[in-house]
Amino acid sequence: MNKLLPLLVFSVLLLIPAGAQNAFAQDSPDPSSMPPGAQPETTGDSTLTTSFTHVGNVAVATSTVAISNNVNFAGNFNLVIPAGSTVIQALMYTNSWTGGTATATVNAVNLGVPTTTTDPGLLNHITFRWDATAANPVNGLNPFTSVIGGGGSEPVYATLVVVYSNPANPNQQVIINDGTEILQNAGSTSVFNGVKAGAGTLEIVIGSGDAGSGSEEIRFNGVTLAGPGNIYNSGLGAFADAFQFPVPLVAGANSVDVITGPDVIVWPVTILTAPASIVGGEFLPIDSTALILAGLQSSAIWMLPVLAGAAGVGAFYIKTRMNKE
Repeated sequence: MNKLLPLLVFSVLLLIPAGAQNAFAQDSPDPSSMPPGAQPETTGDSTLTTSFTHVGNVAVATSTVAISNNVNFAGNFNLVIPAGSTVIQALMYTNSWTGGTATATVNAVNLGVPTTTTDPGLLNHITFRWDATAANPVNGLNPFTSVIGGGGSEPVYATLVVVYSNPANPNQQVIINDGTEILQNAGSTSVFNGVKAGAGTLEIVIGSGDAGSGSEEIRFNGVTLAGPGNIYNSGLGAFADAFQFPVPLVAGANSVDVITGPDVIVWPVTILTAPASIVGGEFLPIDSTALILAGLQSSAIWMLPVLAGAAGVGAFYIKTRMNKE
């Protein structure tokens, strides 16, 4: 009879500062109406990079709301979080087309100062990201506000991403790639590294898509998931879209391509849920500038050598399987 030692359930929060990137607002801009020196973004030069990775009995719940250029917006994020879950991390995102500042609340909790990223290829678009964990998001409706000031304008979406643990979840990882990528007549590729082969789920948020445009496509590892055609079409309202796809995963690096034609879009966040890279007898290497370990339970055999160097910090976990007859 085979007996698996109780799992070492953990959540690893891997924090890597997000790179500079960008977004859009409202309609696809007419180049003739842009300020002097402003150019449409025709290269994928601000690809989304991995900011957070969680591993363990984790999963993710997301909600995206179309803001429709409203600089003083109040609405609700609608989440599906199973009973018995514990929120590990929550992130709120929104944007401004012309720079400026932003404040936000979730469940009446002021989220404080956001992290910002830009894509220098087009005007002064900013993506704002807040840590909303303290707002303790719940299953169902979560009221939020978003206020853009300081000369900012034309926010088009608000997104809440919640990573939670639950004993009923399988051992898997949630990888969050984010930043700011504005595209027109161009494509961009974001890569998820350290993935285990198997079945996964990919989520993508797109802002500023206009109905009627074409030449739009989403690919995963070179395989088309949506399009070509008009797929960024304000499906959630003006001007926001959210996509979720089941995807087959290969071991190692897995890539997602977002492609658009004349329609200017912003790509702020994409999320991959995948089988955990830690199984019996395998190692999970993690390089990071900051490493937080949470949710460790006893009744497991584990080892944690810490390696310091230019690459950051490496952590390896070993889960041991015992076979008994």
